[in-house]
Amino acid sequence: MAETEGFGTVLRRMRHARGMSLRELSRSAPLDPGHLSKIENGHRHPTLDVAKALDRVLQAKGGVRFALSDFLDLGQAARSY
Repeated sequence: MAETEGFGTVLRRMRHARGMSLRELSRSAPLDPGHLSKIENGHRHPTLDVAKALDRVLQAKGGVRFALSDFLDLGQAARSY
């Protein structure tokens, strides 16, 4: 994940790579489409359970959870300064 690329951007890229609309992903996860949109736009942070559900639906083999852990590590590093 690039330094300037947020979790939501990574998630959107993964969703597009699978050819899924936000609504299709939200139905399959299942998650509220508004909540998912806020995650993709960086207005909400996903829980680990949400990341697991997205991983399963996107068949990302841990990629969503890895992106989340990367995002959380960057956030913790930023807070430690």
